[in-house]
Amino acid sequence: MKLYKKINKADLIDYLQSVKDTNSLHYGKNPIIPGNFLLFILEEMYQEFYSVPLSYLKANFCSPAYLNERFCFIFNQNAFQITDRNQTLILKRRMEAMNKRTILITGATRGIGWAIAQKAAQANHKVILTGRDPLSLKSRAEELKKKFPKQKSKLFH
Repeated sequence: MKLYKKINKADLIDYLQSVKDTNSLHYGKNPIIPGNFLLFILEEMYQEFYSVPLSYLKANFCSPAYLNERFCFIFNQNAFQITDRNQTLILKRRMEAMNKRTILITGATRGIGWAIAQKAAQANHKVILTGRDPLSLKSRAEELKKKFPKQKSKLFH
């Protein structure tokens, strides 16, 4: 897949504010675009074209990316690269699936911890749940086992 995207200042400012980025290199007349923002865009594009969610993404940063540049995102299910209009390589890496890992989740009884626990269990990872309330923890573990019978989980409090 090969897609082109130009990142405008409004999108960059929205992203910087949402992640509370205060790095002076990302502001000013010719700001550098944070690599995490480029990876975020790549992940959105990837999910539009492939039904399998991207579970792990690691990048090699090769060159800075500047605002108002037209970027070329080239990717498939195994690898990606991002270049600018001069074909300067900015990011590249092979995509790696996160195959059956053991994942320790803190605060697993509610909020973000619970959401992560469900996603990890759905992907059939071994999940270790931690939390302060033993009853809530046991209840959540039982809920995971009902939803995902093949999934293995352990509890710690």
